[in-house]
Amino acid sequence: MRGQRSALSRREALILQCLINHPWLLHEHLEEVAALELAHPEAHKLRAGIIAAFANDHHQVSEATEPAGKMRADLEASGFSPILQRLDRAITTGAVWGARSGAAREDVLSTWRQLVALHRQWHSLLRELKDAGVRRAIHRSQSCVVAGREGQDGGSRWHGSPDRRFWRALGPVPAERLSKK
Repeated sequence: MRGQRSALSRREALILQCLINHPWLLHEHLEEVAALELAHPEAHKLRAGIIAAFANDHHQVSEATEPAGKMRADLEASGFSPILQRLDRAITTGAVWGARSGAAREDVLSTWRQLVALHRQWHSLLRELKDAGVRRAIHRSQSCVVAGREGQDGGSRWHGSPDRRFWRALGPVPAERLSKK
């Protein structure tokens, strides 16, 4: 694996840690948790394990005092110990104390809302960047076609035009695409 999927992101780790340490969050946010876009495959597996453990044992209690240790013990009994260890290593800061066990309900809810909002914004920006990359690739392909046509009539209009400066700012056009007729 490479890129953003090679390691569990700190933000995803904090979201999962919140759910493990505060299973009562699932009473109000189960659909939201299920709909989160997670980049790392282990985050998907752990989220499924958290939801399964919640469905099996944790649906009776909706108190903030519900023991976080029970959720962790259920996950470890289900074979998630290696993923939980990697999750703990992914969280390199102790500054997000709302994700820790023992945090006050209001602090946990505030931290949860911030983490989920940032996570959604991140994925929205990633989608926009991918869309912009696709648009740029289309523009570069169109510039290759235009450059091929301009090359047939000497290119007198092409070299000094504002369009040429715009396309040059987008990056170089591959030579093999310019030479095709």
